[in-house]
Amino acid sequence: MKSYKDTKKAYNIEFGISMSIYVISIIGGALLINKFNPPLLIKYIIAIIPSLAIGGQIIAYLRFINHCDEFLKAAMAKLFIISTGVTLFLCSFWGFLENFNLVGHIELWIVYVIFWFSYGVITLLGKYVFKSLDTGLCG
Repeated sequence: MKSYKDTKKAYNIEFGISMSIYVISIIGGALLINKFNPPLLIKYIIAIIPSLAIGGQIIAYLRFINHCDEFLKAAMAKLFIISTGVTLFLCSFWGFLENFNLVGHIELWIVYVIFWFSYGVITLLGKYVFKSLDTGLCG
């Protein structure tokens, strides 16, 4: 098994590459579309690239978890699951508010931002969140 330091270094490189592609594709794509108004096929390709970069970041994170020891693996998986639950709750809540015309529409790409914001907050509150969610049902 790789050391934590090596695993973290590989993750940082993979994350850096995928997020660089993400940022470049967002900025470059917007400039390209605004300046040249390319054909529809090119616009689809420009729209897909940032999502592929996000997919790369998720794969990098899952690879990172896979190379951690069992304690870190369990803790990070729990953080990921709780963050996903918070994101699903917030997005569903907002969606119902939208359905009743109580709030404005939020673009779907923001869901990814909400997830990682939730992950950060839950990580900071980790020991308190885990303690309060320990129902004893799973061991």
